[in-house]
Amino acid sequence: MHLSSSAILIAVFFVQGLAFYTMSVSILIAARPRAALAIARHLWLLAAFGFVHSAAAWVELAQQTLPADGTLVDLIQPIPTAAMAVCSVFLAQFGANVVGSLKPNYRWVRPLPLVLFLWAAVPATFVAVQGEWFPIGGLVIAEAIARYIVYLPAALLSALAFYLQGKVRAFDRLPNLRRDCRLAAITFALYGVTGGILVPTSILFWSETTGGAPPSAIAQLPVQVVRLLLAPVIAWVVVRTLQIFELEHLLEVEDLNRQLQRLTRSAVTAQEEERRRISLELHDDTAQLLSSLLVRLKLLQGVQNLQDLGTRCTELMNLASEATESIRRMATQLRPVALDDLGLVAAIQWYIERFTKREGLQIQLKASGCADRIDPETELVVYRIVQESLRNVAKHAQASTVVISLERVDNKLKVTIKDDGIGFDPMAVRRSDTAGMGILGMSERAALVGGTVNIRSQQGSGTTVRVEIPLPAKTPAEAKEMIAT
Repeated sequence: MHLSSSAILIAVFFVQGLAFYTMSVSILIAARPRAALAIARHLWLLAAFGFVHSAAAWVELAQQTLPADGTLVDLIQPIPTAAMAVCSVFLAQFGANVVGSLKPNYRWVRPLPLVLFLWAAVPATFVAVQGEWFPIGGLVIAEAIARYIVYLPAALLSALAFYLQGKVRAFDRLPNLRRDCRLAAITFALYGVTGGILVPTSILFWSETTGGAPPSAIAQLPVQVVRLLLAPVIAWVVVRTLQIFELEHLLEVEDLNRQLQRLTRSAVTAQEEERRRISLELHDDTAQLLSSLLVRLKLLQGVQNLQDLGTRCTELMNLASEATESIRRMATQLRPVALDDLGLVAAIQWYIERFTKREGLQIQLKASGCADRIDPETELVVYRIVQESLRNVAKHAQASTVVISLERVDNKLKVTIKDDGIGFDPMAVRRSDTAGMGILGMSERAALVGGTVNIRSQQGSGTTVRVEIPLPAKTPAEAKEMIAT
């Protein structure tokens, strides 16, 4: 049977449509809302290309099966050409976005699909409308223009995108995925050649070098059969490359494991540091006070007059008071008593007063809608986050003033700690094995009560820590009591 027969064309269009439709559905099923790898973020464009391409193929299939002189055929005749142009733009945008993401120096290619589309739209529209001026149909020439100017660069851009993505170091974990990306690059390049150059028309520049014969005839290739073979291969290869989401999952698990190890190490280190600090305070402060108290009690045995006895008793009382204060200070550092007795705002104010005396910072506390107590766990989380933030300010920020605001709005507790220090790069700190532990610790504490921590900072512009924690809604009785008071 001749390759240009209606039966061959029906088979070609049916297989093309089914292959690209299957590819697109597979992409949508496997896609994830958030993706780190460049190609995974832009696969939706490849899915859109597949859907439009399959629609164009099935419309052409309908043209082959409907009566040639029917009205419906005339109505749907422009659809495949328009669909080819649109799906080419989706394919080109996919390739341009991936290439621009992987190669920052080539970000200029991102608007290229729109430029190509506009460049092809004017002559293609003209020849489509004025088709009777040409020896063959205007729509055929319009489609050829779209294939030359848009479809060919689109397929080559996508081939380059798959090739570059396959070279990413993360793909070392899945060698098969690297191979599939290279195979996808080859198949897209071949499909671009057969779909963008080997077109059945001699009107374009090929006619000047081929004696008027169309390029498909010069190549002596059964183009429709080649496309019939390549379409399912492209779909199969793209579906195989969806392992990229498995790689994303693997990378996320590895990152979470690293964070867990860092957090565990940080917790153990913090525990040991706290023990060391308490040990030093007990040894250097409390133990010395008790030793001094013991020495003076022994000296008290040798007192022979009432005046010396009164002096010794005064000294003993002062030492006992200092020892008591030292123990109380250590107990407060371990668990702030004011937090349990007076509430969050009072406890933070108490901590600020002592922190200001020690570090010399100017700290302002603003509280709104926080008169009512909240659950103890949330209060402790907010207190520790404020505590950690102020420690970071004193240690790293070189700031002079800090403003802390607590606001309860719409069943949310919003906490903001803003300083006028030198700032830093939050992403660089998070990637650090040690420096990012404070930030990670605050995020983990907030997550325990369903909250979030957002840190914004720039070099020379200070740092702002924003915390949002959901609170349970007030019951009608509590709301009524609050209004009454």
